[in-house]
Amino acid sequence: MKKKLLIGLSIILLLFFLGFLFIRPQLRILAGYVAKNACSCAYVQGMAKEQIRTEDVGYGLLRFADFELNEEERSASSSVYGLVKRVAIYRGDLGCVLVPKAGLGDDKINPTLDFPSSTIAGFPFEKTKGDSLHTTIDNLQIQNALSIGFEALGTRAIVVVKNGQIIAEQYSEGFDENSLHLGWSMSKSITNALIGILVKQGKLSLDQNNLLEEWKGTPKAAITLNDLLQMNSGLLWEEAYGKACAATNMLFEEAAMGKYAAAQEREGIAGEKWYYSSGTSNILSEIIRRNFTSDKSYWNFPYRALFSKINTPSFRLEADASGTYVGSSYSYATARDWAKFGLLFLNNGNQNGQQILPRDWVNHTRTIAPNSSGEYGAHFWLNRNQKFPAAPDDLYYCGGFNGQYVFIIPSEDMVIVRLGIDGLGEMNANQLLENVLKSIRE
Repeated sequence: MKKKLLIGLSIILLLFFLGFLFIRPQLRILAGYVAKNACSCAYVQGMAKEQIRTEDVGYGLLRFADFELNEEERSASSSVYGLVKRVAIYRGDLGCVLVPKAGLGDDKINPTLDFPSSTIAGFPFEKTKGDSLHTTIDNLQIQNALSIGFEALGTRAIVVVKNGQIIAEQYSEGFDENSLHLGWSMSKSITNALIGILVKQGKLSLDQNNLLEEWKGTPKAAITLNDLLQMNSGLLWEEAYGKACAATNMLFEEAAMGKYAAAQEREGIAGEKWYYSSGTSNILSEIIRRNFTSDKSYWNFPYRALFSKINTPSFRLEADASGTYVGSSYSYATARDWAKFGLLFLNNGNQNGQQILPRDWVNHTRTIAPNSSGEYGAHFWLNRNQKFPAAPDDLYYCGGFNGQYVFIIPSEDMVIVRLGIDGLGEMNANQLLENVLKSIRE
């Protein structure tokens, strides 16, 4: 009897151990997500601990991971019932990063960067079109049009810009025009702009191949810059966020995200299969970094070449443990500065008379990527497939996890920004677009 009991207990313990080994990668991802985002919410965005706990990491499976903030070290630690523990630390101007596995990356990098300051009055620059520009728009009606957005509990900010001026703006309690918001995959569109600037400078070209030293002499050498921009690399990838996979391993386990993505197996010929991949964006970030001879010139590049030019001093980019910006996911700005970024593309890459992007760059950005069924361009989403039937076909947009949007509508000379957390209540983006467009047309 005793022998049978011992055998039974041994089997149970073995099954428990095997089960833990199976779920451990998922638990590490979960704890890593909470630690990283709690750190960034606290030390990049300046949010209070209780708000972070109840909102930013307070929904779905995230609730199973607890976190603590260490104000002295400026770090956040998270665990799932004590089974796994992850730690993220704040590195000043490079934001927060998960502490990497031993011997990988450098979580102590902490340079001082040259952030731009706001020196130009008005929105986005001097008012050149007159204060009476919008006398035909009913301010009450346009403001009421935003109400659909705030019916969703997670909406934090909506800004509507027409003809270069704000015509409606609203924030949820605890947020205002100075609050920073995480863009998630809207960061990919920033990566588009940074690549465009390097193309304008003659350092890169769309048809360029042999993009990485480690690809030379392999079939990957045929991948062009344009293949990457249009998500047609042919590299094997899985973009899923409910489990451990290529995307979540990259974001929450890897010290050098671009190198990890670049090392993925080739599953097809570049240009033949469209697949949305955050790894692709971080390969582009790796390519950007390798165009600079010093780390400091690379780290300052987005601020000097882009954000200072479009008067968006609030933008902050976070880097991985190797010091490379996470071009797929980690960018922050106020709602107004996200709107100004949209205006850069609405104005064909020109801001206040200065051509920042190549003259044909925005047209290329809006060109349908091969095999994307009209929903994607070059690191921007399109509305050619009428995902948002209330909006015109020419709408294109930056889109990010949890309902982050910068909608650009050329035919209406309009930019609409929505920021928030859909995990707390999903917003009907199509209804928001319909309400806003209807309010300005009546």
